[in-house]
Amino acid sequence: MAIWTKYSTTMSTDNQYIKYRIGLTLNSQDVVNNTSNVTVFMEVWRTNSGFTTYGSGTAYCTINGTKYSASITSSQKFTYNSYTQVFSRTMNIAHGSDGSKTLAMSGYISHSQFSSSNQSYSQALDTIPRASTLNSFSVYYHLQPSVANTITLEITRASTSFTHDIYLQHGGVNIATWSGQGVPTSLSLTATQVNTLLARMSTVTSATLTLVVQTKNGTTNIGSSVSRTTTATVHANVLPTATGLSASIYGSGRDKAIAMYVQSISKVSVSFTGSATGGAYVSSRSIVVRRQSDKANSHTISSGSGTTGILSLSGIYEVIATVKDSRGRSATTSLTFTVQAYSTPKITSFTAVRDSATPTTVSITRVGSWTLLGGNNKATLSILKRQGTGTWEYVE
Repeated sequence: MAIWTKYSTTMSTDNQYIKYRIGLTLNSQDVVNNTSNVTVFMEVWRTNSGFTTYGSGTAYCTINGTKYSASITSSQKFTYNSYTQVFSRTMNIAHGSDGSKTLAMSGYISHSQFSSSNQSYSQALDTIPRASTLNSFSVYYHLQPSVANTITLEITRASTSFTHDIYLQHGGVNIATWSGQGVPTSLSLTATQVNTLLARMSTVTSATLTLVVQTKNGTTNIGSSVSRTTTATVHANVLPTATGLSASIYGSGRDKAIAMYVQSISKVSVSFTGSATGGAYVSSRSIVVRRQSDKANSHTISSGSGTTGILSLSGIYEVIATVKDSRGRSATTSLTFTVQAYSTPKITSFTAVRDSATPTTVSITRVGSWTLLGGNNKATLSILKRQGTGTWEYVE
């Protein structure tokens, strides 16, 4: 059964009593192939009663840009209000990508008893349901390592028989695929898929994702795929980690033996572990050692471990370790230690005075200073004597 039949307005010939019209029947539509099967025909009739027109001729009809013709034989007669078909052609008409189509037709008749000028007629065919529309698309949460996520979407489809194959892409690479979907409003991203995406975002904190929707009728694609983009962001808590910071006295000197950092003597060995997370990689590690109060006597180590120069000041020192990842995010850890004030030993006073009463006796006084370091730094003050150019001897 035909879907519908429609006609052009009445068209005139040079015989005022002979009229004709172009008819169009929509027979069926093929959703898969996006075509309509139509029949185009022309009909002639007389408008006054009591007369009949005989003769022969040709009916010409142009359909969708192609001209066709049909012979009118002498056996065909045109009588009052009796519609005689003089042309008919059935064909498949392709629709546009959006499923719409307006069919353009024109026709005229050359007959032994009359003729007509070319007359045009156009008719819109029923639109064939085509590819669904993707109205919106977003990633519901900020991305975190090994944490499943959700995408939200809205699809408008033209036919309930249609399904959809849906692809989430980054840089043209499929991250996730959902086949045979109806009109879902949300789809799940597994923790593994999130990790894959984060690995592809190793140097950025946000990226453009594309959702591609292909409409299907069974296994056949309906129209072209449609797509939308959205921005996915890496959660602010996806940071590198700085752990295991340690500091120790360098070498095997006296400062090491007494376990004290000593001004102008000690160096410090430092190390830490700096790691990246969430698909990023470590771009740099560094350690700064300096006096905390005024940031003076600063030493920078451009790696995760190393040894400073001599600590030239006393007081509380801070050690700040920093790791930076490929996304430009950083983490720090710190500790402090105390450097003991120290100065070299000094003899501040020394005298030797002969006793006037006992010339063989010399009174010696001596005063010295040194840094005690909490009792861990003992000092020895020795006095030597000699007569003339003789040998030096310790004074008891």
